[in-house]
Amino acid sequence: MTNGESVKTPRAETREGYNAFLKVSLKPNGMYKVMQFSEMHSHPIISSIKSHFLKSHRKVTEVTTAQIELASLAGIAHKQVYELQSRQAGGRENLGYLHMDHKNYLRFKLQENLDINVAAVILKYIRKKQSQNSVCYFDFQLDAEGQVTNFFWVDARSIIDYSLFGDVVSFDTTYRTNDYGRPFAPFVGVNHHNQTIVFGAALLYDETSESFV
Repeated sequence: MTNGESVKTPRAETREGYNAFLKVSLKPNGMYKVMQFSEMHSHPIISSIKSHFLKSHRKVTEVTTAQIELASLAGIAHKQVYELQSRQAGGRENLGYLHMDHKNYLRFKLQENLDINVAAVILKYIRKKQSQNSVCYFDFQLDAEGQVTNFFWVDARSIIDYSLFGDVVSFDTTYRTNDYGRPFAPFVGVNHHNQTIVFGAALLYDETSESFV
């Protein structure tokens, strides 16, 4: 578009006079020769201490992923595993990846292990229960690929119990004995006989803030 013409989707100008360049020429002998080079930048160069934040410098190796998977199977929290690996590497800057990369890998493996048929069976069961009693409530979340991630359900008995004894609710995600290592989070309380009652339950993809919203 020329100056003065309207644009359909205006975008902010991001060019800042970046002067660094490399000019290469192909010689008759088939070899390339650097003809000109300028390292003039319009911004400060990132220091080596912070270079591990760059995506191009981050990589989770096969050895690391094996350790992550074993730790996950052993029930060790991903934050503790990341801190341990950071210490072994002599600091986070030497680890080669960020905590976010660690969590993303676990997210990928968990989703990979959750067979679509299993999710379908769970949904079928919950919908059947709801057809038997319309008071029952359930909900679920999907990821960017349309795969089921989190389930939440409450039956009729739980709704009644909550209306009577819902003054205090305990939420616990430490129970994770299912085959896929997914946190099972029951919402529980106590009735007038000091008996534990369940107000609802959730089967979570992980324990990130996104899963709890």
